[in-house]
Amino acid sequence: MYNAYILAPDGHKMSKSLGNVIDPMEIMDSGYGADSLRVYEMFIAPYDQDAPWDTRGVPGTYRFLNRVWNLVQEYVEADEGQVDESVVKQITKTAHATVKKVTSDIEDDKFNTAIAYMMESVNTLYKLKEQSPVVKSSEWQFALESLLMVLAPFAPHIAEELWHDLG
Repeated sequence: MYNAYILAPDGHKMSKSLGNVIDPMEIMDSGYGADSLRVYEMFIAPYDQDAPWDTRGVPGTYRFLNRVWNLVQEYVEADEGQVDESVVKQITKTAHATVKKVTSDIEDDKFNTAIAYMMESVNTLYKLKEQSPVVKSSEWQFALESLLMVLAPFAPHIAEELWHDLG
C-alpha cells in the first residue's frame, strides 16, 4: 500500500516543524465549509499519488457545490411543468451516466475522476436547462436526486440539506 500525501504549496511534505501545514479550520472558517474542503482533497489528484496543495482549489470546489445548490433551488422553486421532448432523453441519459461512472470510480478509488464527472454532469444540466427551463417534473427530480446520491459520499452536508429540500 502506498501512502500518498498532500504536499505543501512548495512541494515539500507538510510538517509542523517546517511550518508549512494548512489548517483545515482556517479554510472552513473562511466561508468555504467542510464539504468544499473534502471535495477538493479528493479531487486534487489520484488517491495513490502525492499532490501539492493549491490555494485556488477549494474556491473551485466551492463554486461547483454552489452550482449544485443553485440547480436544486431552481427546481424547488419551479412550477409544475413538462420538459421539452428534445431534452427529456438527455436529462435522463446524463443522470444514468453519472450514477454509472461515479459508482464505478468510487469502487476503484478514483475519487478525482468521480468528482470531475459530476462537475461535467452539472455543466451538462446547466446547458440543458437553457434549452428547456427547470420545471417540477419526474425527469428533473430523477436527475437531481441521482446527482445528490452520488455526491453524498464526497459532500455529505450539502447533499443531505439539498435532499431534504427536494423532499
